[in-house]
This record gives sequence, structure tokens and C-alpha cells, in this order.
Amino acid sequence: MANKDASAHLDNGKKFLNEGKCDEAILELDRALSIDGGSADGYVCRGRAYVSKGDRDRVTDDGDLPSSGPVYNGSGDYERAIEDYSAALAIKPAAPEILCERGHAYRRKGDYERAIEDYTVALGVKPDCRDALNNRGIVHYRMGSHKLAIKDWEAVLKIDPNDATARQSIEIAR
Repeated sequence: MANKDASAHLDNGKKFLNEGKCDEAILELDRALSIDGGSADGYVCRGRAYVSKGDRDRVTDDGDLPSSGPVYNGSGDYERAIEDYSAALAIKPAAPEILCERGHAYRRKGDYERAIEDYTVALGVKPDCRDALNNRGIVHYRMGSHKLAIKDWEAVLKIDPNDATARQSIEIAR
């Protein structure tokens, strides 16, 4: 984000979204985007907030191409989701959250190679990105690379030793 105020609103919006407070998240994300309209993270997070709120029409009608990805991903239109996340990445290259979202679309589409690429790039930017590690582990597991999957899930446990999903995934993979 180009401005400290915009960045603070984005952080608050993400916090509210993680707490399930969608209306508050949308307000904060709107504030961030009014200051910095080139924030791909802001668009994607606002799209997630609308999806969580059940207001899918608002996401696709608000005219912000990068914010439509969560709707398309959630409805199974993975090609359009990938296009939207790619547009967001054109605004903000190597953004870990957006790379993970596009990786999820590739994974759901069955394009495991590209999913791994996106998760790996996200980890290059943010090595402690649990979302990328966990989902890359899932893709490795589905491709039959159980050792690589276990390695990713063990990395998740180094970040959060109490992550029950990673622990259970390791047991299944063994």
C-alpha cells in the first residue's frame, strides 16, 4: 500500500475478516481502497468479505476485477478466478495471499503443477505462510509425493506446534 493510513485500514480489514466481522471488514477495506485504489490485497480481501457475508452479487457488480476471484473460485468457475487473481498479481506481483488464492483455484481445477508453483512463489516471499505450506502439502499428497507433503506439514508445525490439521495430515501421509 502506498500510504500508512491505507495500510492500517487494510490490516484492520483483514483482522475483522479473520474474526468473521464482515461488515466491519468491508468498511475498513473500502477506506483502504479509497486511499490506495491499486491495492490488489484490498480488492481480494473485500471480495472474501462479501463472499463470507453471502453477498456474491455485490462482489461481481462492484467493478473491481481482482475482487471477483473469491466468487468465481467459490462457484467452481476456476478459469475466471485464475484470470482475476492474475489481474490482481499484475497490480501487486508476488503477493502471498493472492498467489495462495490462485493456487487454490489451480488445485481445485486439478492443475497441480501450477498450484505448486504459486504456493512455492508465495513461500519465497513469505516463508512462514501456513496457507501455502498446508496447501502445497495437500497437492504433493494428491500427486503421490508423500515425503514432500510431510515436509510441508512439518514446516507448518514449526510455525504452530498445535496445528491439529497438519499433525493429522502427517499421520495420514505416513
